[in-house]
Amino acid sequence: MINTNNTNVRTLQCNKNLSIIDIQNMKDELRVIRSSSSHEPYCKFLSIEEDVTYPEIFGKYYNNCIDLLLHFIQTLESMDDYFFEDEEFISMYHKRLKTNDLLEFSKKSIFYKRDIEYLLQNIPNLKGKQITTSDLMKMVMEIVEIDNKKGSLEALKLTQLAIDVNQPPPPAIFLRLHSKYIFENDHNDIQLALKFAKCAVSACPNSLDHIFFNASLQYQETSMASSNNKIKYWMILFACEKSLMLESVAEADEFTAKIIQLVDKKTNEFKSKMEIILYLKNKLRNLINMCYRSIDDLPTSFLDNITSKTIPPSEKLKLTIEMFENPKYRFCPFLYRVYSELCHTFALQSFDAKDGFGSHWLKSAYISATIADRNFHSSIEYGINHITRNLQVLKNFYIGQAAIISQDLQSIFNNKNYQEPYYKYLISDNEYKDDKQRNGYFVSCATLLEVYAVTLEQEFKDNSNEFSRTNVFYKELKDIGLTDFPKKAPGFFANIRYLLENPPTVRERYHGLLDDEENEDYQPSKEKKDDKNKAKMRKKKNKNASRKK
Repeated sequence: MINTNNTNVRTLQCNKNLSIIDIQNMKDELRVIRSSSSHEPYCKFLSIEEDVTYPEIFGKYYNNCIDLLLHFIQTLESMDDYFFEDEEFISMYHKRLKTNDLLEFSKKSIFYKRDIEYLLQNIPNLKGKQITTSDLMKMVMEIVEIDNKKGSLEALKLTQLAIDVNQPPPPAIFLRLHSKYIFENDHNDIQLALKFAKCAVSACPNSLDHIFFNASLQYQETSMASSNNKIKYWMILFACEKSLMLESVAEADEFTAKIIQLVDKKTNEFKSKMEIILYLKNKLRNLINMCYRSIDDLPTSFLDNITSKTIPPSEKLKLTIEMFENPKYRFCPFLYRVYSELCHTFALQSFDAKDGFGSHWLKSAYISATIADRNFHSSIEYGINHITRNLQVLKNFYIGQAAIISQDLQSIFNNKNYQEPYYKYLISDNEYKDDKQRNGYFVSCATLLEVYAVTLEQEFKDNSNEFSRTNVFYKELKDIGLTDFPKKAPGFFANIRYLLENPPTVRERYHGLLDDEENEDYQPSKEKKDDKNKAKMRKKKNKNASRKK
């Protein structure tokens, strides 16, 4: 009896964390000992109490010692709050002793003073308790509150306790918060923070919040490195894009959404789960854009220069050509997009000056826009610019092409994983700050292009001298509620004004009579160009076959 009781006491004293199974085994063992008859031939040499060396009172004394241990374990099990104060535990324990007539015994017992009091000063954690959603919510609230009041170091202690108590495995939110507080407490511990962030993603792989936090830490680590590791940026980028394609996300659950609102204060303004999901997706897109910019690694001075209103276009063109000469930037889609914009500026100046170079600059703008769009197909802005420049260089516009243009514009918007890493450097109408406003701007731009194409077809079908292309265009805008958009977006509308003033020749397509090689046709989609190349190859094969015959 003495040895077994002593073993259980030492187990409790030496273990900071105990599982429910450990506790249950200990209780069962103590109860078996208490109910069994035992023989203690050396009790007088082992007992620390002077008055219990006699066998007749020895059994009763050690039964009371076992009860002290059992009540300690039961008090540990009964604590509902995972982050209880020691004083609260001690108070509960003494109430149990009083209820079971053991309080007076504890005051006289050396066993209590030597062993139980040590346990009360070093209360172990009970791991593996079944945690309910209400418990989890309460614990997260307490952690966040401590962080707000006492700082990340104190919150870090609580998250460590929560992880210890709930192993294995602890709820993902504890791992996520632990990672957050590790990094906030000391940025040099980013490797340890990443370890817990990755564990959080493993525990809840469809949480946009956990994926974003893990990815943002990886971005921090990569950006802090001495060399630009583009492979790591690509890995972060792919992880974010993969998360944007998830059909089911954890934040769609009401409880998880509430947890995220506790962790991220910016989500408190949102009233629905969908708003929280869109907010997290926007954060992922912003991180993807940051990765793209880090991969391109363009000098900040270059970005500042091309947006400067004091530097003339000729100087900006010179700077852009110098960037192309550097092999590091030769295939950067953004440079081609900038070059396209500058060429278009020079085309308009050339047309005004009537120096004969306007068509050359306009074609260069179209070619550069095509390269930018093909090399970075994720940008809606690049796609719209490509179609706009294509329309501007057309010599012929065939009936039926308005529908094709509409389809090509729609295919641009069908790309759910669109990215605009350089939006703020490109759009002169830059009052559209958030994603919702920006997407509305893109939709309006695309609508203007569609209306323009339809107006061309209407002009051909009307075939009268009284038809006014501009009047019909503005009437269409009024019908669809975009009358004020040209004023809000003067930068893009300058392109539409040029198209209205310099329309292509509108004609019907007579298959077999017109040679497409002699008449520049609308070619925005890759598929159409591929079909044309295949037709040329078939024509070439037929010629070779006839020569062999």
